[in-house]
Amino acid sequence: MKIKGGFTIVEVSIAGFLMVALGFGILALNKVLQDSQLFGFTNFTNVEEANFSISHLAREMRTMRSGQNGAYAFVYGDENEVRFYSDIDYDGTSEYVRYYLEDGTFYKSVTEPTGFPATYPPANAVIKPLSGNVQNGGTPVFLYFNEDWPTDTTNNPMLTPVSIADVRLVRISLNISSNDNVGTKGYSLNTNVNLRMLKDNL
Repeated sequence: MKIKGGFTIVEVSIAGFLMVALGFGILALNKVLQDSQLFGFTNFTNVEEANFSISHLAREMRTMRSGQNGAYAFVYGDENEVRFYSDIDYDGTSEYVRYYLEDGTFYKSVTEPTGFPATYPPANAVIKPLSGNVQNGGTPVFLYFNEDWPTDTTNNPMLTPVSIADVRLVRISLNISSNDNVGTKGYSLNTNVNLRMLKDNL
């Protein structure tokens, strides 16, 4: 008797199952690769935004000047916020500038002077988010040092809110991550801003 060749139902079922499993595996691998690329791009964007923000902040702090109302250039400083006057748009007048961290986002607030004598109405503040996913945890965004640093390690970094007349250097630190979990290792951006000329504005 001649036996006809072919596949049994079991063989066809197994082959079908393997093809489906292979298809799902390819789709899963593609999803992992896409997520990895998106994560990398998001991380890169967050770091670039933060780096740009710190660069501008450092430049603006180095060019601090008295307010149009005659106020001292440095207004306030604590671990997550700094306020000062500076001509950030080069129009010949001092803007009231505030940088601060709130709920994982780094913000910039700018208030233009108005009237004579000049005032800086809080309602006129223009607030812009600069960088999200800031995961500093217990690390301060701002540390402040007096003119005796680095010799004096007892009184430096200074206690906050700082005595503004004594500040000569500000250290800025941002830890950026595209992961929302606090404590996740990210990219640390740091810079020091020297403010030794401030005493002349007293």
